[in-house]
Amino acid sequence: MPAYIGSIITILLDLVTVLHIVRSGADRIWIYIVLIFPVVGCVAYFVAEILPDLWSGRDAVVARDRLHTWVDPNRHYRRLSEDAQITDAVGAKAALAGECFRQGRYAEAEAHYRAALTGLHAEDPALLLGLADTLMAARRFNEVPELVARIEISDRNISDRN
Repeated sequence: MPAYIGSIITILLDLVTVLHIVRSGADRIWIYIVLIFPVVGCVAYFVAEILPDLWSGRDAVVARDRLHTWVDPNRHYRRLSEDAQITDAVGAKAALAGECFRQGRYAEAEAHYRAALTGLHAEDPALLLGLADTLMAARRFNEVPELVARIEISDRNISDRN
């Protein structure tokens, strides 16, 4: 392979990097860095400017979450469980119940939904529906009609207020 091929590749790499710097609106100092240190400058620009943008994009966040779930499937459950214990809020209990449902822990999901269905939220249609879904998944069909009736009454009451 002729020696000038490496030079041509280096020049093309510099040209593409400089074009990216200009079009992306990056700091103009990068042009000087890339031209003074051809390959090293391109690598430094990629690491400092492009790579962080790639890792902060929506697809990268989804990929990272999937990787974390694959490596540690109970990570999200543990975090929600800690939140529910610390705050004792209805939202935290509902989120934990939803995660238990997704993991197939129907008895635990039912307990969390029932714990959330207290006080002001005793007739919350979203919580009642979550509990009904959980009971259906656990094959406890005989308890579902009563919940559906409560959901209809609660939904009707909310509609009457508006």
